[in-house]
Amino acid sequence: MDLGGPKLRTGQVQSGPKVLKIRPKRNEMGLVEAPALVWLHTAGTPIPAEMADIPSLSLNADWLSQCQENDRIRLVDARGFRKLTICEATKHGCLATADKTIYFAPCFRT
Repeated sequence: MDLGGPKLRTGQVQSGPKVLKIRPKRNEMGLVEAPALVWLHTAGTPIPAEMADIPSLSLNADWLSQCQENDRIRLVDARGFRKLTICEATKHGCLATADKTIYFAPCFRT
């Protein structure tokens, strides 16, 4: 039986794995108004100033160098299958969009 009211903790709660969450902007009806954005780059590559406010994800350089505009990436996030669309590809990285919320967990693989 669970009693109402505040719960007492006997110690600190251990933090879990860091998860990157991106989600599209939705209106009151739940329809997508603007897709979620994520900047894909290689480790050690500086993030361009115009991408500083966008969540970023570090990926393998060989894999990322093959990405081109309009490519679709099918992936498995923490909850199931999702899709990213590359909307901009540069030598510094790629800007990708998603129409659904995606949870990138540490075990994420491309």
